[in-house]
Amino acid sequence: MSQLFPSKILADIHDETNDALRVELVNPAAEWSTTEVDTGRKDANGNTIYRKVVSGLLPNSTSGTIAHGITNLNVAEGAHLLITGTVSDGTDVEPIGLAASVTAVGIDTTNVNVTTGADLSSSTGVFCLEYTKTA
Repeated sequence: MSQLFPSKILADIHDETNDALRVELVNPAAEWSTTEVDTGRKDANGNTIYRKVVSGLLPNSTSGTIAHGITNLNVAEGAHLLITGTVSDGTDVEPIGLAASVTAVGIDTTNVNVTTGADLSSSTGVFCLEYTKTA
């Protein structure tokens, strides 16, 4: 069963500089696409920033990998690379930063690398990747 989203939803973001609440219209299909999306933004060097969502089962008290399928991913020091995500056991969903049993998340040119301190093999990790490319 697919989940339907309205074409636009409101996202509230606190603007620290102006101590104000900024309201944006966002498109969930573009924000959480499993295919590569050009975000329309550039990094400090003028490189295009892309976004892609990948998911997979998490490991059992060990390290595991989830293939991301990104070609020419720039993993050099200083490259724009952001990983956010969630962990779900089918009942509860936690942001990756609050999931105590996920001890490390990283990325290389092929995979998202996840280390867990407990059996999360029946849980799914969903990772939103923002990145630039080498070519």
